Amino acid sequence: MTRIDRARCILHLRPYFVGMTDEVKAGLAHELDEECAGVIREKNAGIPDTLEGKTVVIEFARGGPEGSNYPIAQPQGYQYSLSLLSRDILSNAACSTSGSLPRSPAQEPGPRQAQWR
Repeated sequence: MTRIDRARCILHLRPYFVGMTDEVKAGLAHELDEECAGVIREKNAGIPDTLEGKTVVIEFARGGPEGSNYPIAQPQGYQYSLSLLSRDILSNAACSTSGSLPRSPAQEPGPRQAQWR
């Protein structure tokens, strides 16, 4: 709750939790814990036994602070993140940069087969 209030203050918004008693915060946390656990149980129940025949999307954020030079240094950036993937994953991988850099539709290359060393 402290983290949410801190983020709201950065955005010049009134914090929600700062005036609550510890008892009220504990009750709220208890209720949210139960609700979140239910959401996680529901999500986990939807996981198939196998991914055979399924398409798996692994998405990485560019990372790095605004104005970073490319390639972004480890442990941030695509180059580092992709280096952590196994050969099994990379052998069938396709990459897309859509959304990662401002481009016009004519410049957008779209998905392409990845080339790995």
